[in-house]
Amino acid sequence: MTFLLLVLWFQAPLALSAEDGGPESYLPIVPSLDKFAGNLFAQVAAEDPNKNVFLSSINIASALVLLALGAKGPTHREIFEGLSLDSSASPDAIYKGFQRLQQVMDQDRPSVALSTTNACFVDKTLNLLQEYQEKLKLFRSEAIAVDFTKPEEAKDQINCYVEEKTRGMIKDFVDSVDPDTVLTIISIIHFKGTWVDVFDKKQTRFQDFYVDESTAVKVPMMSRTGSYPVAFLNNEGCKVVEVPYKGNFSAVFIIPDKGKMQDVEEAIGQGSLTTWMKKLRPMRIKLEIPKFSVSTLIDLKEVLEKLGIKTAFTNSADLSGIAESGELKVSKVVHKAEITVDEEGTEAAAVTGIQIMPTILPPVVRVDAPFLIFIIDTNTNVQLFTGRIRNPLE
Repeated sequence: MTFLLLVLWFQAPLALSAEDGGPESYLPIVPSLDKFAGNLFAQVAAEDPNKNVFLSSINIASALVLLALGAKGPTHREIFEGLSLDSSASPDAIYKGFQRLQQVMDQDRPSVALSTTNACFVDKTLNLLQEYQEKLKLFRSEAIAVDFTKPEEAKDQINCYVEEKTRGMIKDFVDSVDPDTVLTIISIIHFKGTWVDVFDKKQTRFQDFYVDESTAVKVPMMSRTGSYPVAFLNNEGCKVVEVPYKGNFSAVFIIPDKGKMQDVEEAIGQGSLTTWMKKLRPMRIKLEIPKFSVSTLIDLKEVLEKLGIKTAFTNSADLSGIAESGELKVSKVVHKAEITVDEEGTEAAAVTGIQIMPTILPPVVRVDAPFLIFIIDTNTNVQLFTGRIRNPLE
């Protein structure tokens, strides 16, 4: 068996083709993506309850769809079932749905930087099937020749590509390359948003963030008083606040009550986020959230196996739709994601606002203990990123 290395790095949905399946063809796959996001996050979060988690489920789903393009039989079926995709729907309809979703998400939006890239690094010994190459073109995935028998050169080539496409944000992404690798699929997403209402840096103060009952760390806490969609979900044991970006994106913060993190995570895994979002109502509050930067690197092989994607990792894998040799299997699935939350926005400096303050002080929503964060494209209701921040300083 020859090894197929699938490297997943943040990525948005798949790219546009000339035949995108109609303006609303992506809608049937959105509930599936939402379910997959919940299942994936629940599995990753349960691996180590005391660590930060940050990932892009749409990135992982999209890269797996690239893999599914060349999969057949049980291997293909497991990928689709693991992604919670409708087994009764035709693969072509699903692929067109991903393509159309990419088109909608890739529309130019003011004050938002959203870039996506797909690439296949192909060993010189591997002859990709023409049909698979044509499918990759539909998803704007470029094929790049590489010699994996020279692992250091291959590693440098991949790392230089990732560094360039992420504008220098990610360096030395791949630390080693197995010389038996014949194909590496790289998927990238980079997002930078501008708050609709920016935070005044002068209001940022160092405050305690309670990592657990016995540990507190000092973090720069941003503060702003204004109107935000909020839900106080007493029965569910959490508060939810939506902080909008310009360009139809939002960061959704979920603040579990003391001792309720696991319950809230399990509810998220069962799809409660959509229900909770419907309960949001505009309210004037004093919002305090930490300024932080978090990076996580996740080996997803065991997680995906728990979601039912198993055969692709075995000698029984059928990836015969990729190359003439046909004897391929997935050896590794790695996902890296980073997030930075701060006061700034690209258009913030020129904005002046005058607000009339009520005489009654607004309620305070303070994020000073472990919390969940979701970045959502409100045009499509698709989750771009999902995270659990246990310690903003790690």
